[in-house]
Amino acid sequence: MKVKEAIPPADCDASLIAKVLRQLVDNSLKYSPAGSPVTISADSTGDTIVMEVANAGPGIPDDEKDCIFEKYDRGRALRSRAPGMGFGLASAKCLVEAHGGAIWVTSPSEGGAVFHFSLPAATSNPLVRR
Repeated sequence: MKVKEAIPPADCDASLIAKVLRQLVDNSLKYSPAGSPVTISADSTGDTIVMEVANAGPGIPDDEKDCIFEKYDRGRALRSRAPGMGFGLASAKCLVEAHGGAIWVTSPSEGGAVFHFSLPAATSNPLVRR
């Protein structure tokens, strides 16, 4: 796990965001070769926290990057490879968006997939909280 030292706390329900991370890690393990690494990292950009879960799986085709976050979608090439109903990423999307964040996926040219999600940073003034 890679975390920058100066990351502010996120404005979120920690138990719900833990479910998002668990879902992204579970998916990474399910679709990656056995024994391959899964990396979790965090960074901040101003008033936004960005978390990433990277894996060494087959990657996500460009034409599927938006639809994999919809209910029942499991990706054409991998549907028969692993069990599931297609609710995990849709649930993660709902939880992140309910916190005012966003979720997306990229596929680096060297392979694998990186799932990113953003959350608003908590403010120090409770009257200004989102």
